[in-house]
Parts: sequence; structure tokens; C-alpha cells
Amino acid sequence: MTVIDALAWVVALVLVASGTVKLLDPSASVATLRGIGFGSLARPIGTVSGVVEVVAGLGLLILGGRVPAVVVMLLYLSFAMVVVAARRADLATCGCFGARSGRPGVRLIALDLVAAAVAAVASFGDRGPVAVADGLETLSPVGVIVVVAAVMAGAVAVIALDTVG
Repeated sequence: MTVIDALAWVVALVLVASGTVKLLDPSASVATLRGIGFGSLARPIGTVSGVVEVVAGLGLLILGGRVPAVVVMLLYLSFAMVVVAARRADLATCGCFGARSGRPGVRLIALDLVAAAVAAVASFGDRGPVAVADGLETLSPVGVIVVVAAVMAGAVAVIALDTVG
């Protein structure tokens, strides 16, 4: 397990969280998609994007490997494009995390691009990022606690930055 594996787990966990929020209440993402011109397609795209985010995030966490990492990278690149479009449309929110979503701006674009870069780097190498279970089994019990705590704290920090107005 490497630092880049742990960082990939962070961005995957953030995806699972944002996708879950969209599945529970897609209204904010639907409003953003409507606001940037998706019209009647906004609702189905908003709902499907929630499913895709959860599946992609869990895929990277459970399976690891290049393909999930590339899918995660592509999702974050698409999020950056949505935030750019939402910013140009002068929308109040990006819709990323429901009602708590932040205002579309440079910070959110940068976060999405950094997450995409993490997933891209993680996809390099022999195998891509390692699955969580495989990565943790190589650690001591204390190491597991430290890595899990760091990954959770990283995900919480990214979500906090995404939801700050």
C-alpha cells in the first residue's frame, strides 16, 4: 500500500458520499443541471450520476485497479466542467452535496482537478490503486487504525471544502 493508494481511497470515499446524497435527494444536482442547460434531461442525469458515483467509488475501494481509477478520474473531470458551467451561469450552488453544496468557484474546480489527478496517478503502475482490504492487510493493527483515520479525515476535509459557501 502506498500514499497514492490512500489518497485514491479518499477521493473514492468522497464520491460515495456525494453519490449517496444525490440518490437521497437529487434536487440540488438537478437544479444545477437545469441551470447549465440540461433541461428535461437534468432529473435522469442527476439520478444516474448518483448511482455512477457510488458504484465507481465503491469499485475503487473494493476492487482497486486501473479501470475504477480511470472512471473516478473521468468523473472528477466531468465535475470540474459542471462547476465551470455553473460558475459561468452564476448559479448559487454546484449541487455536489445537495443543499449543503458550495458556491461554484475556483476552489471547487481545483478540488475536482486535484481529485482527478490523484485518480490518474493512482491508475499508473502495474495494477492501479490497491483495494482497501488488500492494502490494509499488509499493515499492523496500529497501522490500520492510522491509515483508516487518515483516509476518513481526508474525506471529511474534502467534503467540508466542497460544502463551504
